[in-house]
Amino acid sequence: MEDGDEDEHSSDDEPPAAVGEPGQEEDDADLIGPTSCAGPVGMIIQDLIECGCSIDQNFIVRSPGETPVDIWNVPWQHLKKIVFDIAIRERTRKMNNKRTFLGNVIEIDQEILKSSVNSFGVKEQRIFAHIATGGMWDDKALKDISLGNGTCPHCGQCVSDTSHVLWECPVINGHRAHNKLSQICTSKFLGP
Repeated sequence: MEDGDEDEHSSDDEPPAAVGEPGQEEDDADLIGPTSCAGPVGMIIQDLIECGCSIDQNFIVRSPGETPVDIWNVPWQHLKKIVFDIAIRERTRKMNNKRTFLGNVIEIDQEILKSSVNSFGVKEQRIFAHIATGGMWDDKALKDISLGNGTCPHCGQCVSDTSHVLWECPVINGHRAHNKLSQICTSKFLGP
């Protein structure tokens, strides 16, 4: 390097402007925008932008709370998993902000969840998906929007939350194939 020349990426410089970053200048013609993405890499870039990531001109992906990822130099066989993991974590963050059913979920271990769900029968997988995605409404929530009376349709008891139908309903517990957990006190691990 000659005198007066500066390294393009010196440690004193701020990171280059990024696609998807708020306040981005209109004249950044050298950046790839979400409307100019084409092909498999373009689709990955567009998906990352939709997940709230920003991507600079050197293909460094930045996302709040995530380690920056250099998608240009990452081994290609790892790129799919990295992008999927970013999307899953972003989906979990959005779930925490928009759905109150599951409470505050820090992170979901996808590998353990996947192996557990794969061991279920088809009917159990559907039930799990219904509950895990927040599609389950308890009778108290239905009463709050005038679509129910606040009592369990199975046993007639007043329902305070989803733990009744999941753990406490005596009628449902009578149909369980595995009854060892039917009598546990769920308030110890589910909280108030």
